[in-house]
Amino acid sequence: MLRLNDLIKINYLPQVSNQALLPKNAIYVLSRFISMRMNEENLEVESVITNAKITLMHTIANNLIFQLRRPCTMHNLDADIDQILLQQFIKILYLIGIITYRDENNNPHDEVQHNLLQWEWHDLVFHQKSRKSRADAPHGGTFRFKEMIKPLKNLKSPMASESIKLPSMNIKKIDKDLPFQVVLNQRRSRREPVEKSLPLPILAEFLQRACEIQVIHTDQIYENTQRRYPSGGGIHELEIYFYAQSVTDLTPAIYHYLPLEHALEKLDIGEPNLLPHFVKSYQVASANAGVPHVLFAITARFNRVNWKYSEMAYALILKNVGVLYQTFYLVATAMNLRPCAIGSGSSRLFSDLINLSHFDESVVGEFILSA
Repeated sequence: MLRLNDLIKINYLPQVSNQALLPKNAIYVLSRFISMRMNEENLEVESVITNAKITLMHTIANNLIFQLRRPCTMHNLDADIDQILLQQFIKILYLIGIITYRDENNNPHDEVQHNLLQWEWHDLVFHQKSRKSRADAPHGGTFRFKEMIKPLKNLKSPMASESIKLPSMNIKKIDKDLPFQVVLNQRRSRREPVEKSLPLPILAEFLQRACEIQVIHTDQIYENTQRRYPSGGGIHELEIYFYAQSVTDLTPAIYHYLPLEHALEKLDIGEPNLLPHFVKSYQVASANAGVPHVLFAITARFNRVNWKYSEMAYALILKNVGVLYQTFYLVATAMNLRPCAIGSGSSRLFSDLINLSHFDESVVGEFILSA
């Protein structure tokens, strides 16, 4: 005779009340906020809301979950088990958030109860999973690949045979910057260029002030650096690329900034037919407010962060992007330039453009700069 633990294995059970009553004649359905994936030979189901996790151990459980993809009452379920076991199965799935029921307005009860109607699934998963949500889950700087894989070097291998050395910034000029509080107060997103082009020495100064490497530490578990902007764990996984659309003394092309040498690499374009689409995407994202002089594509070398951190790696990358955005804004404001962060874009488009391996390194942020 089958029992509940023959159907499912509970891998993680949050604190829930087992006294909750199942609504009579309720119409049940899988919650919108669950995820399913294979765990060895069995299907694992996890609630994003409660963090409960179960493994389906029997084909009957698989079949019931499949049926619950569509709203149905308990009596409509086709299962070769007795009613008591079916009630136990439905009750535990309901209590831990795997299934929900439709309320009198035909809304999912769990979404109304937790005010989730405006949440999208992937946003809630990202929020829940990037925070410490379960006592049994590794989180933070676990160095989970320390004994398996060597960490990536802090600096990328050369992407071009030659580099273009940039002029260094004028320290005396910087000493005459506006006071810091004035820079903070004047910081704005400014999309429209007011000059015909951006002088190369000005772009070089901007890059040096915002991104240059100050110190490299090689005496730790992994290489880390000190730069003008902070980065979680000193990892500095972000790479700075840009399309020079209108920069004096610089051929329109895609360049990669070398923060240690303060130099540029001019990159070959893998699929030139994609370049107009790339440029157009920035213009559309900036409300067609003009033709920006410089289009920045900020990428992340993901495994620089994944090697150290569990659960929170991608969230940390996005925080680092935000920090870099603010640094770009403040430096540009101090230099009387016109900066603007772009809300979103196509990561694959840029990866295809310069032949990056999308899951090793791809765009996580976009920014435009003009004079």
